[in-house]
Amino acid sequence: MQAGIRQDIPSWEYFEDTPFLSKAIIRDNKFLYIMNSELLTAGLAGLVPELLKATESSKYKSVFGPTMEDYIGTLIKNNGFQITKESEIKKIYQDNNVKGKVVDFLIKEDGATIFIDSKAIEPGPVVKTSADPATLKNRLEGSFIKGIIQTQVCAHKLDICGEYKKRDNDVALIVTHNDHFISTGRAVENLFDTELSKTLESEVDISRISLDRTYYITIDNFEMLLALCKANN
Repeated sequence: MQAGIRQDIPSWEYFEDTPFLSKAIIRDNKFLYIMNSELLTAGLAGLVPELLKATESSKYKSVFGPTMEDYIGTLIKNNGFQITKESEIKKIYQDNNVKGKVVDFLIKEDGATIFIDSKAIEPGPVVKTSADPATLKNRLEGSFIKGIIQTQVCAHKLDICGEYKKRDNDVALIVTHNDHFISTGRAVENLFDTELSKTLESEVDISRISLDRTYYITIDNFEMLLALCKANN
């Protein structure tokens, strides 16, 4: 048989997670077999969320989101950064008779403002295996892309309140639970949501934060980033 790609296998199977993630350890009588140390680490890391989803699916979404948000706030404070929380942003809106979307946290540095929004999401099987732009946009619009809109609108509303002034170094960080392998807001626009800039224009008069400086980062990488910032002052 000629070597090569089998035509009878759908292309999405190439991108699908290996089943060894859920069976990272194989038991045979008295013996335990570990197929691969990296698969074992990844499988164990995802074990608890997967078990909770399987047994407490109705409660999982409502509990995990706020839990991750609280954890992010604790991480930021424990690493020595002063933050403005969502409740404080809402109070600024209220004092200025303004309504609109907010982010979870703000960090105000001398040279920049950092807008941080928590999205306790993982890429589902369709997102991991599809290359169709319309499918990806449809699946990611309610959370992944929503994070971009929230950061822009929050910057816009705080500008109205006199609590924020646009600077070139400003950053939007959208913290996800697991990696979607999409790096920036600009990548979102280029890959599957070509109308993103128009959507933002309908929400705000001008963009306050560049899509090139709108980053997606996983919670574990966010932990390492904060530790690195603290170590290097």
